[in-house]
Amino acid sequence: IRGTRPRRPNRPREDESLYADWPTAAAYAWKDLSGAVGGDPRTWDASMAECRSLENALAIASLHLAEWDPGIDFCGLSNQAELGLPLRGIAGESGTLTRKRPDIWVLNWVAKQTVVAREWSIFELSEKTGEVVHAGRAGDARR
Repeated sequence: IRGTRPRRPNRPREDESLYADWPTAAAYAWKDLSGAVGGDPRTWDASMAECRSLENALAIASLHLAEWDPGIDFCGLSNQAELGLPLRGIAGESGTLTRKRPDIWVLNWVAKQTVVAREWSIFELSEKTGEVVHAGRAGDARR
């Protein structure tokens, strides 16, 4: 089924890159991340936990906003998720994805006649025991 909404062009913005496939993109991401966190394994583990939380939050947000397909304006601040990641649609829609605690994410989106307000928990399972390490609450509203 084709929608009437214009699609985002499949070309990178000036600060983005396109890769041939996911493995290539992941290899470049790992290369960039490895230099950013240094050699301390504790720093690496903490950084990767934050990355996994952000990855999961972005995946969930993309499901809620699939009909608008927004772009995210990353500006490179280390605490940008706590300040709110700006989201922009191609028809003037806007919103934020904000990390409230290590396990709570809040999504706010405003389109012409739709407001999406979602809050959810990202939890992690212990690799040793398989039990939930972090958990929170979830709620949502869509008007």
